[in-house]
Amino acid sequence: MPPKTLVAVGAAAILLAFTVCWTSVHWLETRTFQPVNMLVVLEAGKAQTVDFEINVRGVYGVGLSAEYSIDDWTAGKCSSSALADADWKVYRLKAGAIESRELWASSEEMRQQGERPYGFRGAPGKYALEWSVPSKAVCLNARNPQLSVRTDSDAYATAFGFVLIGCLFVAMVGAGATLRATVLWLQASHGGNRAPRIFPEMTIRNVVPLWRHRPMLLIRVLPDFRVAWFCIVGVLAAVFCLFVSRSNWPLYGLPIDFRAERTVGVLKSPWTETMAVYVAPNSQFFVNGKLAAREELRQKLQEQLMRRGIWVVYFEADYDSLYMDAVYAMDTIQGLGAKVIWITPKTREEWKKRGAS
Repeated sequence: MPPKTLVAVGAAAILLAFTVCWTSVHWLETRTFQPVNMLVVLEAGKAQTVDFEINVRGVYGVGLSAEYSIDDWTAGKCSSSALADADWKVYRLKAGAIESRELWASSEEMRQQGERPYGFRGAPGKYALEWSVPSKAVCLNARNPQLSVRTDSDAYATAFGFVLIGCLFVAMVGAGATLRATVLWLQASHGGNRAPRIFPEMTIRNVVPLWRHRPMLLIRVLPDFRVAWFCIVGVLAAVFCLFVSRSNWPLYGLPIDFRAERTVGVLKSPWTETMAVYVAPNSQFFVNGKLAAREELRQKLQEQLMRRGIWVVYFEADYDSLYMDAVYAMDTIQGLGAKVIWITPKTREEWKKRGAS
C-alpha cells in the first residue's frame, strides 16, 4: 500500500477512534442516574411532592434513609426501619399539559401485588414524586433524612469500557499505519545515497548456480494430543510414585505369602495355647474362646499379648459376620503391633479334611 494511502487510513482511524470516544464520554456524562438526592423534613401524614426528569430508561429505586445510629439495633428506640412503611406515588407529567399527570406507580399497588415497594420502571420524561411517612418516623429528623431516586449505572459503565477498548484498538491500528508510511517515506528519501554503479541500466545476475532444496514441511497442525498427554502424565506418575507416595503416605494392609501353600510362615511359639480372635454374627468378638465386647477387644488383646514373647494372632470370621467387624478386628490386632494370620473358610475346610484323613 502506498505511503499516502497508509497515512490517509491511519488518520481516518485515529479520527474515528477519537470521535467515538469523545461522543461516548459526553453522552455518559449527560446521563442522570440519580435525578433526586436531597435532604427532607419528615412530617407525619403530610404529602410532599418533588419534580424530577429522567433521561435514562431503567428501573429506578425510591428510598428514604437516615444517618446511622445505634438506636437502629435497640428495641424501643427510634429506628430507621420506620421509613420502610413510607407511602409514595409517582406521576408522569404529560408534555404540553403541566396540570395533567398520570399515575405511573405507587407503593400501595406494589404491596397489593405482593411485591416489595422498591421502585418503578421509568422511561425518559418528566415525573412527580409524592410521598409521606408515618408518625413513628418523625423522630428521625435529627438524623438528616434523605430522599433519593436512582438507577443502577453498572451496565452503562461496562458498555463504556468495551467502547473504550474498541477505540483504543482502532487508534493503535491508525498509529501503526501512520508509522509504516513514515518508514516507507524515509526509505524512499534516503535511497539516492547508495554507491554509484558503472552500468546502472544493466541488471545484475548471479553467476553462481542456486541449488533449490526441497521446501521444508510447514507446521500446520498441533502435535498428537494423545502422545503429548501420555508423556506428561507418565512423567508426573513416575515422580508421584518415587517421591510422593512412598515418602508421605504410609502403606497399610494384610501381608500375603503366595509361596507357602497350606502352611503359615511364623516363628515357633513356646506356648501351647495359640492366640485367636473369632468374629461371630451380631458383632460378637471372641478372644481365645471368651466373649469380649467391641469396646473391650483392644484391652483384652493387649493383656494377652503382654504375657507372650511372640505376638501372633490367628484371626477367623464367620460367614454371616459383618465386613466392618472383620476389618475392625484386624485393624485392632495390627494396631497393637501383632502379626495377623487369617484363617479363611477354605483353609478351615482343608484343615478339617487333613484331620479326618
